[in-house]
Amino acid sequence: GVRFYPVEFTPEKPYPYGGQQCGGVRILVSARNVLDAPELGVEIASALHRFYSTQFDLQKMNVLLANQQVLAQISAGDDPESIAEQWRPALQPFLEQRQAALLYPDR
Repeated sequence: GVRFYPVEFTPEKPYPYGGQQCGGVRILVSARNVLDAPELGVEIASALHRFYSTQFDLQKMNVLLANQQVLAQISAGDDPESIAEQWRPALQPFLEQRQAALLYPDR
């Protein structure tokens, strides 16, 4: 559901690294109906923690994640896919309730 492309860019000042050439990744959503965005977020956080643990402050993820258990699992190096599998059983009742409330139901 996504493609990753390497990019180089120069942020404007006063942002951190303003005026410096930086490398990054552009994420292109190619199939939004297939994409599991929360799992992608866990995958990205896990990769950043694994490869850049001294530069990537995993604790700052808690503001976005708001789930201490998932944060602990990422920190412990647990497989991101298995982390996502743990929340799937609770997701189905939510999706059914959401479907009933949609103005334009999914087809």
